[in-house]
Amino acid sequence: MRNSTPTNLAFPTSSSMPDLSGLSNQVMLTSILNSTLGPSSLSAIADYEIRMLSVHYTRLVDHALLEYECARVALNEVIDRKGRFGPLVRAMCHMETCITTTYRSARFAHGLTAQPSLRPQLRSHLDKLDVLRASRRGGSLKGVRDAIHHMDERIIKGHASEGSNLCLHNHELTIYDYPIKEGVTEGITHTIKYIELAKWLKQLHKTSMVLATKGLQLAQPDLYA
Repeated sequence: MRNSTPTNLAFPTSSSMPDLSGLSNQVMLTSILNSTLGPSSLSAIADYEIRMLSVHYTRLVDHALLEYECARVALNEVIDRKGRFGPLVRAMCHMETCITTTYRSARFAHGLTAQPSLRPQLRSHLDKLDVLRASRRGGSLKGVRDAIHHMDERIIKGHASEGSNLCLHNHELTIYDYPIKEGVTEGITHTIKYIELAKWLKQLHKTSMVLATKGLQLAQPDLYA
């Protein structure tokens, strides 16, 4: 028999999501336009593997920023309209995509650090990013991303109890994961604070801007000095 757990779906009364609308989510487009004017773009990176990793990294960072802002705007609409369910569902969907895409961006950054021909200054810069540590085993980003994907499988197979969902609170997002094992519900939660997510996205965006606008200069030893 399944244990019932109370639903955690609730309407936030405020939002501390930082406004990132000032960060361009069209860095990939900027790079493409730059390539028509000169070599200072992603297309100028000579090493094929580094170029491909950089292109997909930049594309995903753009996507993550777009989804973050869509989630923030929808969440503010929930608050301004005092608990409308439609905007809350939209905010949850955008946030779910933002988390998975931010994780994918970090994975491509990891891929860049593994390239033997990558300049030491760029590798050192990437290794210092908090988001890369958060995307490794035991990190909060990886924990939330994995919970999203594992929950899908549990729901499909009938192994998820009531209350298993992604919930947006005033200051953080939380995955309430209630898997059923041998008829017993186990409660697991994974949380990311909005301010932390915004910090990761700023770090990823800053690096994508460098990759997209200074392609030829990636070989310069003082780029990340």
